[in-house]
Amino acid sequence: MRKAVDWFADQVVDLLQGIRPSTEPTNSTASSHRMRSPSGSNTRQPGHQRSRSQHPSVRKMATNHESSHREDARKAAQTALQNEPRSLSNNRTSLEDANYLKKRNEEFEDAKKELEYANEKLNDHASYIEKLEHEYHAVKSENKALHIKNEDAKLRDGNLKQKLDTLYRFCNDVVKNYAQPYAAKKNMQYDLGSIEKIYGFLAYIFNDALEAAPLRAQVQSLEAQIQALQKDMLAKVDKTQSVPDEQFRRDFGNLASAIKTFSRSIKLSPDINIADIGMIHGCVLVAQVPEKYWDTGLRKKAMMEAIVWSVLIHFIFNTPFSMFGPIFSDLSDTFSSLFGPLHSHGWPIPTDIAERWRYTTLERLLELTGVDMITNGPSEDHNLARSMHSVRYNIHDVVESTFLRLSPNTDYSKLKVIVDKAMGLALQMFLERSRVQIVWPALGDPFVVGETPHLASTHESEDVEEGYVAFIVNPGLAKWGDAHGKNLETRLDIVPAQVFVEPFIGDVVTVETQMNVEDSVSCMNNGVDLSPEDRIPDTRMPGLDAPPKRRRIQVAIPYIKELDPRTQDSHTTAQGSSAEQLQGIDMNLEYERHGEATSYR
Repeated sequence: MRKAVDWFADQVVDLLQGIRPSTEPTNSTASSHRMRSPSGSNTRQPGHQRSRSQHPSVRKMATNHESSHREDARKAAQTALQNEPRSLSNNRTSLEDANYLKKRNEEFEDAKKELEYANEKLNDHASYIEKLEHEYHAVKSENKALHIKNEDAKLRDGNLKQKLDTLYRFCNDVVKNYAQPYAAKKNMQYDLGSIEKIYGFLAYIFNDALEAAPLRAQVQSLEAQIQALQKDMLAKVDKTQSVPDEQFRRDFGNLASAIKTFSRSIKLSPDINIADIGMIHGCVLVAQVPEKYWDTGLRKKAMMEAIVWSVLIHFIFNTPFSMFGPIFSDLSDTFSSLFGPLHSHGWPIPTDIAERWRYTTLERLLELTGVDMITNGPSEDHNLARSMHSVRYNIHDVVESTFLRLSPNTDYSKLKVIVDKAMGLALQMFLERSRVQIVWPALGDPFVVGETPHLASTHESEDVEEGYVAFIVNPGLAKWGDAHGKNLETRLDIVPAQVFVEPFIGDVVTVETQMNVEDSVSCMNNGVDLSPEDRIPDTRMPGLDAPPKRRRIQVAIPYIKELDPRTQDSHTTAQGSSAEQLQGIDMNLEYERHGEATSYR
């Protein structure tokens, strides 16, 4: 240890010597001299310029200086020796730090490996995430395509539901309108809840259809034969002499006079309540007239006259075949169904084929009955005779049952004369080649003197030059066409309807009645076509809630070409007979003969 200290001291001294001035004066002086003496100069110095190292004091100072250095080195060595534990402690600390650093380095190496491993895992996860993203985009695209398909499926589903609803309604209509009525007609049970019954029902229909095929062929053959026979019959129709208009005017006047005479014979009490006359609301000419118009005796007689006319219209003049009674009611329905109830009071529009069918059929019926059976009443006992007799019986029964309680002293046997005249007039009318028909206006129709030749004012309202129809006393008689059944679009009023006229109230209101200028036709002898309201089958007229305003009228309402069956491909569906619209009359009357009761409706 001592050796080590000495060695360390020597090392320190050597170190200090290397830093401080040298102790060798000769060398130092020589060096200094050499450094100070220029080259080639005189090197000899004077005596007073000798080297300091050669001076005794200088040498003494150098010796002291060296001793001082050695002492310093010794002290430094001692200090180092004293500080050896601290150095060793520092060395131990450094060693521990080195070990700690080594350990930390190892930990860092391990952490590095773990980080490298984690990095590899992260790279794997990144690749996996990239793969998942790719799959996600693929699934997203597939989901978008499926969404589009789903929308298309929803649209198709909606269309299918709509078609299903339509098919369901169609099936229900078929079941309700065809299957169930057919099953009821065949006394079969039709149950939608039983598939076996449905199959059985369809099989039954199928068998009927197979059996109907040959029958249908036979029907078509018979229809062709009927058409051929009809054409042959129409071609063989003899030309008959037409009844002059003046003759119609006289016969109609005779009938009107007989009705007026009979109505005057009915004596009603002055304080009678019109509501007591039960059938007044079922008569076509008076049903909608306000009761205030029947406040005088003269008007009550006019009302009774209109009631009798209404009964005759219902039972005789309603159709060309009404005079034959209920046995030929199908002919009236056929007349309407073939040619359409689109003209005056439910009749078909006058056309050549319609009028030819009418008078040809009527002539055939006349061959079965004879003229006398119609004009004077049947005398034989068979179905046709009983049917025709029921017409007369019903007229007599309705009128007598209406007024007998109110006027028991009236001679109701005079009704036979009225019925005979009405039957004779109807026979003449309906055998004509032209259309001759009983007509009447609607309540509220305008009346202007000189402009409405189809209307004639009663004596009570003859001073009114312009007004409206308040009530009807008796209908008129009109004709369409000429004696040969041509020009059926023109109208001639043979006898005007007699009406009571009320004056207009209020300003002039223009009423446009010209429905089609191109199809309008001139009226023969100032004839006037009926208003469109008269073209409906309903023979009842609307009531007047208030007096109508003054109106300018068009004399002729043009012929409507679109309603002409000659311009149509199909026929109009038959409507109910206007005879059924006579309310308040008990039509279930019975005619008894030889113990048999026959109901005529």
